[in-house]
Amino acid sequence: MDSGTVPRTVPVDRMASGDHACLGFQDEDDRWEIRAAFTAIGLARGERVLLLTGPGTPPDEAVTHLTARGIRAADALRHGALVITPAVPGHDTAAAWTALNERRPRTGLLGPARRR
Repeated sequence: MDSGTVPRTVPVDRMASGDHACLGFQDEDDRWEIRAAFTAIGLARGERVLLLTGPGTPPDEAVTHLTARGIRAADALRHGALVITPAVPGHDTAAAWTALNERRPRTGLLGPARRR
């Protein structure tokens, strides 16, 4: 961290669209609580949510974890509001997100694929 950077704590619900966070966690349950919080807030705001799960977590397992935390993940997937994909080291997620949005029909969700 350079001298011009000041660490700060921001509650998940105060983050804006496009914000990124680097978060620590104690265990897998803690990790899924954090993922679920981000997912729930994005969906509640009407945003399209991209969830990068990691190479060892298939989308159906992610849906199970999110559903257990009260998120209607299967519905969100079906309507295109939620996209679940493994994070691959070195993978350009911005390019993947752009390509995904170019292939998807306009859904009315906030983000690159919203209706104009």
